[in-house]
Amino acid sequence: MTIEDIKEVVSQFSHAARLAIEVAGFDDVEIHGANGYPLDSFTHDNINKRTDEYGGPVEGRLKFALEVIDGVIGAIESDRAAIRLAPYHVLQETNDSNRIDTFAVLSAELEKRQLANGSHPTEKSEIASIWPFRRILRTTPVIGAGGYGAESAAQAIHEGRIDLAAFGRHFTSNPDLPERLFHGYPLTKYHRPTFYTSGLQGYLGWSRWGEEEAAEQGSS
Repeated sequence: MTIEDIKEVVSQFSHAARLAIEVAGFDDVEIHGANGYPLDSFTHDNINKRTDEYGGPVEGRLKFALEVIDGVIGAIESDRAAIRLAPYHVLQETNDSNRIDTFAVLSAELEKRQLANGSHPTEKSEIASIWPFRRILRTTPVIGAGGYGAESAAQAIHEGRIDLAAFGRHFTSNPDLPERLFHGYPLTKYHRPTFYTSGLQGYLGWSRWGEEEAAEQGSS
């Protein structure tokens, strides 16, 4: 990307955020800064080999993401802007040589901006801990994602590691997920092969809690 390309993308993010709030009626806008997408790729030193102002030291590699964030804030205010991050993911070959320090710097910049919420680091092991970033994001709400169940999500919130828990995979197979979590009902296992398909299988056909039992009793 040329510098002109980068400036154009920053402008497009701002314009899209404004349309989302003012025209589409969204409550908030979350910037996708994870999973090897452009903002994330610029952050990692194993991918970003630029020698201009958008490369080199961590401050240069974060410049693109921060310009996008500032542009979105300028369009819709900071309390309606959020960003998704995944410091420990290695998708699309992202593998920064010092990811904790890199994302700590980014977290400090996010904390200054008082966003609606901050990063969504995946927390799947003791090594992949959210604590290095939670300690920095003291006033920025943090949503954690990464295979939470009802008990593990409640524990993470109780311990102060996150403010909210996000669920993705289990939402694909539990149309009544909030109700199941609230009442402690067991979750239906998701079917990963149908996460990304064009057909109806995997999108329709999942039952709410108790529906299968009721159907079986009605047919007996």
